Amino acid sequence: MKPHIFWIKNPPKPFKPEEEYTYFKEYRNNIAANINLKFRIRRLLDNGHSKILMACLERYRQRKMKIKTLRDHLILRNIRLARSEANNFSNSNYGQSDITMDSMCGLIEAVDRFDPDRNCRFSSYALHWIRQSILRALFNNANPIRIPEHIANKIFYINRETRKYNNAHGRDPDTMELSSITNMPPAEIKDILELVHNINTVSTCDERDSVIDKTIHKIYTKQQVKLMLECLDDREKEILFRSFINSETLEDIGDSMDVSRERIRQLKKIGEDKIKNKFAESEDTIEL
Repeated sequence: MKPHIFWIKNPPKPFKPEEEYTYFKEYRNNIAANINLKFRIRRLLDNGHSKILMACLERYRQRKMKIKTLRDHLILRNIRLARSEANNFSNSNYGQSDITMDSMCGLIEAVDRFDPDRNCRFSSYALHWIRQSILRALFNNANPIRIPEHIANKIFYINRETRKYNNAHGRDPDTMELSSITNMPPAEIKDILELVHNINTVSTCDERDSVIDKTIHKIYTKQQVKLMLECLDDREKEILFRSFINSETLEDIGDSMDVSRERIRQLKKIGEDKIKNKFAESEDTIEL
């Protein structure tokens, strides 16, 4: 897809449902066929069948060109959706042309991932990827502070719900009202609002970075602790809490739970291993 295509004045209208399914189905079938053909070409290279190999290479080249043509057409027919969503972020400090390009990146990602056999329209599916691409760019480039993406998404969500509440009631919601609207714990909302306040009010760069880093670490730590505890059963939680927080001995814990000291040691080790594994998984999935 050539970049100048993104800026055409009158892009074609979106697909009708039956057209959309036909085009996406053909696109996915050609990709699957080319993957199978690639494996066949590799086998032919090993076996040395030159005539069949040349025919397969030609088919592969032609199908690859067809896939590119279908992909470009699918993107072109949905450019209106990406532009429309980009206009919803026109009030940000980020350049509108940059937002539009980021929305196009999200659209391309959606085209590459969409399965036509899903029970939804492509527009509904693509909207998620377009918004994610725009939000990622906004918080990475428009702000001087690098905020983790999962926290940035929550800030955007809270700000959006706050605007809706203000338009309906003529005032901003308090923490408890935001909690009921967003289904987020009041303490987490308080920490996120504190982070937004620090971004807007702290004057010097060094001081601002220090305060914001502490706030992000506070939010992240609470999320991590909650995530760690979810992997433990009630007995393992109790043993670890009494051992590390109350500093009780394994014998005392075993006597109160009517279990041997050795069994308490085993359960403590199981709980510690679960937490270590969970922490390793979260380090891979949450970006700081």
